[in-house]
Order: sequence, then C-alpha cells, then structure tokens
Amino acid sequence: AVSMSPYADLWFVGTDMGTLFKSTDLGKSWNAINHLQAVFDSDLTRAVSVGFSADGVTVFHAAAGINPKRSTDAGETFTAINMGLASGEVIKYFYSDSSNANIMYAGTTKGLLRTTNKGTSWTRVNAEEAVGTFIDHNTNGKVYHATKTKVLVSNDDGVSFSTYYTPSAGSVRLFTGGSDAS
Repeated sequence: AVSMSPYADLWFVGTDMGTLFKSTDLGKSWNAINHLQAVFDSDLTRAVSVGFSADGVTVFHAAAGINPKRSTDAGETFTAINMGLASGEVIKYFYSDSSNANIMYAGTTKGLLRTTNKGTSWTRVNAEEAVGTFIDHNTNGKVYHATKTKVLVSNDDGVSFSTYYTPSAGSVRLFTGGSDAS
C-alpha cells in the first residue's frame, strides 16, 4: 500500500510484514516507522492509505482500518485519536480538503466522519457505509459523498447532506469525482 502526499515530499508504504515505511525525498530513501508508533496490518483486504492534511505535516493512519492515529510531525511520532468509531466500525479511507488544512473526512463501514480541527475531534455526518467522497472546489462548500445506495450532496462543507442521485437498479460500489470549469 503506497500513499503519496499531494502537499509535501512525503510518502508512506505499508508492507504485508507489518512495517510502515516513510520517505521524505519522493521515494529515493526509506526509513521504517518505529513499531511502537505505527504499524501496517498484514490483512491487506482492510489496508487503508495514509491520509494527509493539506498542511503537509499532519498525517492520519489506521492499521487495518482500526485504532486510528495522528501525527503532527510528518509521521515521526503518532498518537492515538478518538474518532468515536462504533463497535466493529472500520475506516476505509481518509479524504482531505486541499483548500482547508483543518478539514478531513474519514469514510467508514458505518458512515462518514468529519473533522474541522485536523483530527482533534470528529463528528459523524452520515451513518451509511461510505464508498467515496469528493469535494468540488469549483463551487463554494459543495461535497459529494456516496453510500452503497445513493450519492449525497452537501452545500455547507459536509455539515449536512441531501440525496443527489439514487440508482434505479443495483448499488454504488465505488465513487470518485472530478470537476472542471465546464
């Protein structure tokens, strides 16, 4: 599992042997993260990419989607964080707001969580399994979020959502977005 920060020369790779490695020079050299700080779970079916805040130094990690941790020093040290996960809830992905380093989303098996303070506290903004999230920076505050049954839209930076699209047959398996001036 490879994670590359779009905000800094910071890369992480997790191995099936449980080690999380970090590079600060675009992959030219690698150092293992101390196992007391963070590990990478060998259950690759639940592997979660490292999440990056737009500040370039705040990093989120959850081995096998559980026991989330945050680093505020580009992955040198990690501290456990309380995201309010329900019993059996697993983090599937982290998604950052590139225009606001304080805002991050975490899609889980039981919903969508949002932070407005780089992960110090989290709020559940949806309670259905997440399959993808997209922030449309061409529109002020518009966030799209998909569950298995529908695509939702928020016009207030993810504070509240309403239904945008419901498939007539089948379900939503994966979701990502894109936008241009058109």
